[in-house]
Amino acid sequence: NSNGSYSISNAIVPGQIHLDLLRAGIVEEPLAGFNDVKYRWVDLENWTYERSFQVDLKHGERALLVLEGVDTVASIFINDHFVANTSNMFHRHLFDVSTLLETAPNNHTIRVSFTSAVQYALSQAALSAYPLPDGSDPIQNGERNRNFIRKMQSSFSWDWGPAFATQGIWAPIYLLPLDGTHITNVAPQISLADGCSPADLLTDRDCYWNIGTAVTFWASKPLGGKVILTLEASQGPIVAQADVSVSDVGEHSATVALSVSTKQVELWWPRGYGDVRLYNLSASIAVEGRYKQQPATVKTVGFRTVELLQEPYESQEGTSFYFRVNSVPIFLKGVNFIPVDMFYARDSDGDRLRSLINSAVEANMNVLRNWGGGIYQSDMFYDLCDQLGLMVWEEFKFACALYPTDSHFLQSVETEIQQQLNRLMHHPSILLWSGNNENQAALVDGWWAETQINTFAYAIDYDKLYHKTIKTIVDRLDSTRPFLSSSPTKGILSEDPYTLRWLNSSDERFGDVHFYDYDMLCTNLSALPQPRLASEYGFQSFPSMRSLQTVSMEGDLLHPFTTFLTHRQHHANGTEQMIRQIAKLFNTGQSAAFKAPKDIGPLVFLSQCAQSVCVEAQTQHYRRLRSSAAQTGGALYWQLNDVWQAPTWSSIEYDGRWKMLHYTAKRFFAPVLVSAVESDQGLFSVHVTNDLRTDFVGTLLMTIWRYDRSEPLKTMEVDCIAKSAATSVIVEHSVTDLFEPIKCSFSTCLIQLTVQDTNQTIHSRNVYFSASLRDVILRPVTLTVELLHSTSSSVTFSIQTSASVALFVWIQTVISGVFDDNGFHLFPKELRSLTFQSSDIGDPEKFVKSLEFQCLNNI
Repeated sequence: NSNGSYSISNAIVPGQIHLDLLRAGIVEEPLAGFNDVKYRWVDLENWTYERSFQVDLKHGERALLVLEGVDTVASIFINDHFVANTSNMFHRHLFDVSTLLETAPNNHTIRVSFTSAVQYALSQAALSAYPLPDGSDPIQNGERNRNFIRKMQSSFSWDWGPAFATQGIWAPIYLLPLDGTHITNVAPQISLADGCSPADLLTDRDCYWNIGTAVTFWASKPLGGKVILTLEASQGPIVAQADVSVSDVGEHSATVALSVSTKQVELWWPRGYGDVRLYNLSASIAVEGRYKQQPATVKTVGFRTVELLQEPYESQEGTSFYFRVNSVPIFLKGVNFIPVDMFYARDSDGDRLRSLINSAVEANMNVLRNWGGGIYQSDMFYDLCDQLGLMVWEEFKFACALYPTDSHFLQSVETEIQQQLNRLMHHPSILLWSGNNENQAALVDGWWAETQINTFAYAIDYDKLYHKTIKTIVDRLDSTRPFLSSSPTKGILSEDPYTLRWLNSSDERFGDVHFYDYDMLCTNLSALPQPRLASEYGFQSFPSMRSLQTVSMEGDLLHPFTTFLTHRQHHANGTEQMIRQIAKLFNTGQSAAFKAPKDIGPLVFLSQCAQSVCVEAQTQHYRRLRSSAAQTGGALYWQLNDVWQAPTWSSIEYDGRWKMLHYTAKRFFAPVLVSAVESDQGLFSVHVTNDLRTDFVGTLLMTIWRYDRSEPLKTMEVDCIAKSAATSVIVEHSVTDLFEPIKCSFSTCLIQLTVQDTNQTIHSRNVYFSASLRDVILRPVTLTVELLHSTSSSVTFSIQTSASVALFVWIQTVISGVFDDNGFHLFPKELRSLTFQSSDIGDPEKFVKSLEFQCLNNI
């Protein structure tokens, strides 16, 4: 540190200072207890990383120092000679350090001296001519002025995470010997040739893809040669080349144009819409003279088109807002993705990242929104999304604040956007570029007093940063994808000149919507918006007791308002909101465990039930609206993952454990979804939403049960034909006609819904009960399980209930893994078969006996 009172000899790069201090025994686990505040001194210190190294660089030979990522404000020295300053976490740096390495052969030092990000941001804010709101909230125990530093914005705290304003070399650092040339980036822009349209891709017409590729390279000397581009197409390689001639040492670029027939490559499709086809595109440089031939740089590409349709309606106000890929309308089903960890090096092998992405796929999602307050993800993230057909809503890293527009800040942003576009634009999974998260909404809706006083002045800054700077670069480098100024956005009035539609962010007639209302009964569909696209919505829950116990002490979990749990709740009134929603949804008055708990265990379970119900109701609502006047084009709930163990909106806990919501998401994002609605006029209707590219033909089974009976009251079987890419109403009944003959009501009965195809394969299960279960009295049940069979990595067992329906059956285990279903409703005489996947099962019989069960009936 700055005064030498701490010195660590076993630091690891890539990494962060907190992890080095943890390994050295100077601090304890940063995520435990109150350590996010206790160890704030680490953020306020200035830390220096240094090491010695050997390299024998002869006179005239060249070497580049490459830093893939520096977090964030630092000065770099080699052999005590200044090399450069850094101040943007999202920059990649290449420095020619050849002359510095000639001075002390075989014995060199490198030093990277960091300045506290918190102190730097404070100093930059002091230079601002007028206030720029940073969106901070005291309840988050965070730091101020994050908008003045180009660093992961949520590292200063967020409503779902702590403040750890890290320092460190967070990505690889290495010396690159340079002999002749070295390619540093290959950035292909793939588009259909003039005269061809996306609709032609689904016909036999022979069209062409144009691949305009910018190849960036370093040259060690003046030289000439050829840049060669090779596409490994289905019927053999296709090659193009361009001459290059450079007269000086340094970084240069060349553009190579290549065309390929649409008949020579297959299309890349999003998950659920077709096959994922990827091709290798390699670039190499053949240099004249005696230079070592460098290996080719290979990028994986896919061929597809993306369109964002914002067209005015003839019969209603507003415009559409939905995406087409390869001319096919796509309903976005997904979630918002935040950083995997506050300390990126904890996932250096990418295992947690891979697990999260696979969990999204298992839950039938087709899109991830890489949120603007986090980071541009690693190459692995986008590679996996390419391979799995997961689309990425990619947001530039600005969120919930207003930002400087001085020349230094804008120059830094320009480099950031150029580098990230060039790095990422070859990925077919990236659906669009978005300028920021909620900054337009903050400005238009008047989040801060400063902007209310002079909105116009801040709007000029907004235009300068996101349109004149960022959009200009996007238009120049990648015209193949849509650009959104912000999310949410109300779209544009014109493209040229680029003119935003400045409307309140909640206006449903245009663009996408972020919707949160924690006071309403969340199942009250009439209070929900009918948006063109819902890109954020959600509800909080507690993580499991096991997660909380890993970071708490005795007494911390006795009730929801302990000092520990209050410290972890970063959303104002969040715990009260969860408790109120639980009281609206469930009859907790009958529960002795809830009225006089020994700990928050029952509340944890009920919070996850409530979160599951709330997000399910809203998602099913948006999916049904696909065929409504709103033509809703997608539903992305907030949020997928966690960065610590706390009450948040996530569906997956910090340790990878699925909450009940994630299991529910697997059901409500199924390609074929059955759901039901009860109108204010007393009409009960069953809908089947079909995202398949063909019509669905099968059967709808409707069974009416009393909560306290072991036999169904009524069973109906109805032919089900659900149109492709639409929601179809399969059944409509008066609630009176449905219930009166069997002396039923929604306080005593519920309806089981099952959709199966002609082979009797079940595609969707659902249960419709009253919007609230407050008036429902549930009988306690006994759940029994029996081992069926097992493998080295899975156990299959059966489960059944006793004499009445069991709601929200929740199965827990100490072992890491995933059930194929959980948090479901179980009916009498139903023998449900379940499989648990894990590499740590051990003895199958002991595993099954160790399972823990909860359900709403027994709380």
